[in-house]
Order: sequence, then structure tokens, then C-alpha cells
Amino acid sequence: MFGRYASRLKRNGPLIATAIYPAKDGSGIWVKFGHNDPFKLDTADKEEDFCEGKFAWFARNPVSNASYKTWMETGEWPNQAPQVSDRVQSNAPPEVMLRETLDELTREFDAWIASVGEIRTKDDGDKAADFKGRFSEIAKEAEELREEQKRPHVEAGRKVDGTWKPIVDDGKAAAKRAAAAAQSWLTFDRARKLREAAEAVEAGQAVKTEDLTSRAGTRGRQVSLRTTQQFTITDRAAMARYFNIDDRFLENGPVMVAVGKIALAHIEAGIAVPGAEMRAVTSAA
Repeated sequence: MFGRYASRLKRNGPLIATAIYPAKDGSGIWVKFGHNDPFKLDTADKEEDFCEGKFAWFARNPVSNASYKTWMETGEWPNQAPQVSDRVQSNAPPEVMLRETLDELTREFDAWIASVGEIRTKDDGDKAADFKGRFSEIAKEAEELREEQKRPHVEAGRKVDGTWKPIVDDGKAAAKRAAAAAQSWLTFDRARKLREAAEAVEAGQAVKTEDLTSRAGTRGRQVSLRTTQQFTITDRAAMARYFNIDDRFLENGPVMVAVGKIALAHIEAGIAVPGAEMRAVTSAA
């Protein structure tokens, strides 16, 4: 049991250097926690209580003499990220404490990495992993606090959405129905104007381009016919063959979207793709 160990004086406390060594006169065992004065186990009962209550845990964390010496001199373990809590405002809001802790720890990490260069020792590998663990703990705590503080606002936002979203959605749906009705008139009116323009041209009369435009509406923005180019897949199997893809893969939504984007890029570049085309779509807008 004699040797050097890393132990905690209290649950979740920091690991401190611990030495267990025999009395020179053989009268017992000395135990020294960190920089505290050593105490002696000078009876069989004390030794038994110590072994059962503490040493069983110590035994899982033996350290080298070099690591023990480093802790005694610096208060830091060579294979662990340093403690930075003493550099952080203890009475600050949690977001300030976490930010300062993260910044201090990041500075320590960057300085350490710059000093060691490549990681080539077990102690350095352990220390890198310890830094990773400490950074992850900070991120986890920050995420939990973020979710906690955000929750009331999310719930309030859902309540607002519940009040207004149905009206918004119903208004948009009604606008589409009205646009379809207006489109029926605009299509009819444009056909009439085209016929009249053809008759005027036959009669040798001039026709102005603006006279061929049909509009509807007496308030706000007027509605007119707009023609846009719409990418359309007309034959999925033909498109799959063109790109040398088993058309069964196109049953997968994300794959279909990806292949469609590739086909669209080809068509926009002037390359014909079997099974896909750009179609002119006229609608009221």
C-alpha cells in the first residue's frame, strides 16, 4: 500500500497528492494529504479503518513520484487540465462565470499545446483527454442553462403562433383561391386582347405592347399574369438511366432531391436531360 496516489478529501473535490509511507522505526504508517501535516496510523484498528474506508479508493489512482512532485510544487497534475476557478468571478452571473472559465481554460490549452508540440507521452495524452472532458462539461452546462432560460420564451412564442398562425395560414389559402379566380379572368382577357391585336395588325393599325397586358384589382398591388420557368421531372426512369443510377434509389426523398438538382444544373447549362425539362408556368401574381 506504500506509495504515491491522487485522492480527494471530499466528494467531487479536486484530486490532491497523497503519500503513504512507513514509519522509520516500524511503529506504524504515515499518511500525508497534499500540504497538510501527515498523520500516523499507529494501531491495527486505525490501519484497518483507513484501508477499508479510504485506501480502497486511493488504490485506483496511483501516481508516479514525478507526478507527485509536480503537484506538490505547482498544485497541478501533469496529466490533467489545470484548475482555473480561482481566476473566475465567483459572484458573477452563470453566463459570465462559464465564459471566463472557458476563456481561461482555452488559454491554458493553447499555451500547453504550443509548449508540448506533438502529443507523444501517456501523460500528455491523458491531459489532452482531460481538457476535452472539461470543455465538454462547460458546453453541456451552458446548453442546459440556455434551454432553461429559453423555455419560457419558446412557450410564449408557441402561444402567439397558436393565436395568429391559423389566421395567417387561412389568409394565404384564401389569397391563392382568389388569385386562381383572377387568373381565370386575366387569361380570358389576354386572349381577347391578342385577338383584337391580330385584327388590328391585319387592318394596318399599330399595336402597343402595353395594350396587350391584362391587370386586375382596384386596391393595393394589382394582379397580373406572370410566366415563370419551372423545373419538372417527366420520366424518373429515363432521368435515372441518363445519370446511370438505379431508379429504385430515386424512391429515397433526399436522393431524388439531389439528382433533381444535378439535372437542373445540366439544363440551366444548356445540356438536355432525358426525363426532365423546364416548363413555362403562367399564374396570377
